[in-house]
Amino acid sequence: MSRTAPDTLVFDVGLVLIGADYEPFLAYMRAHGADVSDMEDFCRAVDLDAHERGEIRGPQFLDRIASRGARQPATGELHRAWNSMYYPDERMLDLARQATRNYRVFLLSNMGDLHWAHLEAAFAIPSLGHGSIASYTVGTLKPDPAIYAAAEERFGLEPGRTVFIDDRPANIAAARARGWSGIVHRDAADTARELELLGVRVPP
Repeated sequence: MSRTAPDTLVFDVGLVLIGADYEPFLAYMRAHGADVSDMEDFCRAVDLDAHERGEIRGPQFLDRIASRGARQPATGELHRAWNSMYYPDERMLDLARQATRNYRVFLLSNMGDLHWAHLEAAFAIPSLGHGSIASYTVGTLKPDPAIYAAAEERFGLEPGRTVFIDDRPANIAAARARGWSGIVHRDAADTARELELLGVRVPP
């Protein structure tokens, strides 16, 4: 596929536009009697993928989380603890906002309805740019090709002019397989340099 100058940037959200600190949530769950070693272990235990595919919606997912503890947490408190793990990465958010001046900017995220609603209410992140897709709304997760196809159709993406920024190499590999350019995000400075190498000029 021929490669021309990019006109579209697609950003992942988790660990790209937002950072995460899982320990306060895990400490909260341990305080309620949950036997959990780390976030990856916990996500497997509660089947986070099913939640992020939209198969288990917010209230039922909170019930599933609560069931991991020996002592039942209050629903509102648990909801706040689940949402508190994310914080905005201001450098990346500024880069994405500035990019909207010269490029089409979209978001493509593996995320369930609880976190998605929180990120909108707290930081207006899902409204950033020109459109967004959260995995729970389309029933599939990156790196499944179907979620990239959904983005291409909904946003009218031209793969050869699209750059995808995601923290997971597997997700970038899947995008490249469809003809997109891809950047494995590590930090804002590195991503800005990689964008420049691709010919993307983001205003200061």
